[in-house]
Amino acid sequence: MNSVSYIVTIYNKAVCLPELLGALLAQVGDFDREYIFVDDESTDGSLQILQDLCKNIPEAIILSQKNTGPSGANNRGIEAAKKKWIFFIDGDDYLFPKATQTLLNLAREHDVKICRGGFSNDLAREVHVFDGKVTIFDDLMAKTLSFYPMGCRFLVDRKLLLKTGGFDERVFIQDYSIALRFALIENKMGLINELLAANIDKAQERLSSNKTQEHYDTALARY
Repeated sequence: MNSVSYIVTIYNKAVCLPELLGALLAQVGDFDREYIFVDDESTDGSLQILQDLCKNIPEAIILSQKNTGPSGANNRGIEAAKKKWIFFIDGDDYLFPKATQTLLNLAREHDVKICRGGFSNDLAREVHVFDGKVTIFDDLMAKTLSFYPMGCRFLVDRKLLLKTGGFDERVFIQDYSIALRFALIENKMGLINELLAANIDKAQERLSSNKTQEHYDTALARY
C-alpha cells in the first residue's frame, strides 16, 4: 500500500491552520498517512493553535524549532518522515480532496518519482484553464535551468529525496534550489494540469512576494 508523509512548515499562519488541517484530513484515497508540522518559531500563537487542533489526531506529529527559515524547517520534517512518499505543503495552502491520490496515480501510471499539479494563488477565484493534461519531463535539468522552480505542493519519493541531501539551508527560499538538486540525480518529473491546491486567502504575506529575496536565492542556488 502507498503511504504519504505530509510535511507542513508553519511560520505565523495561525488564521490559516483550521482550513489547512481540514483539507489535509479530507484527502481521499487508500493510502497510509502521517502529518508532520514544523513550527519555525511563530510569534502569533500558531504552535498552540496547532497543538489544540491536533490533540485527537494520532497521525499528527508537531515539531518546533528556533527560526531557521523554510529550508531548515523542511529538513526537520524530513528527519521525522517515515512513509514512502513525501508531500510538501506550505502553512497557508489548501489541498483539494483528490490532490494526493491524483499525484499518486500519476507516479504509478507514468513511473515517475517527482510529481506536481496545478496551483492557484486565490482559493475563491480561478482564471487559469485546467484541462487535466499530463506532461512528463524527461530532461529535468534542461527544464530547471530554464527556470522551473519546484515551489512547494509536490510529491516526491522519500528515497530519492534523501539522495539529494534534503534542502540546502544556505538558501533561504528553497523553491529553485531543491529543483536543481533533484535534476542532478533524476531526469523525469510528472506534471498534471489539474487544480490540486490553492492559497488560503487570509491576507497572509508569502515569501514569494519578496522578489529581492527570491532573485537573490535563485542566483545563489545556481551558484
